[in-house]
Amino acid sequence: MLKFMKVFTDDDRFLKVTLDDKQKEDVNMCMILDQIEEEGRQKGIQVLSDLITILMKQGKTEELQRAAQDRTYCEQLLKDYQLL
Repeated sequence: MLKFMKVFTDDDRFLKVTLDDKQKEDVNMCMILDQIEEEGRQKGIQVLSDLITILMKQGKTEELQRAAQDRTYCEQLLKDYQLL
């Protein structure tokens, strides 16, 4: 199924999905999307954690508070610190 999806979509990311033997037998698009979504969520948490750590170490609590309230500013900080 994953190889089919790679060929069908011309997207190699389907080959990076890891499934155990049981899941491989019963794989469906929902399972694949759930795993990809969870990986994205974990990546997002890690990036925000990295930003918080950097700002705290630099004593930039006002910037941290603003980033928590202003998504555009938060995204700019993530770019400025090369976390995106």
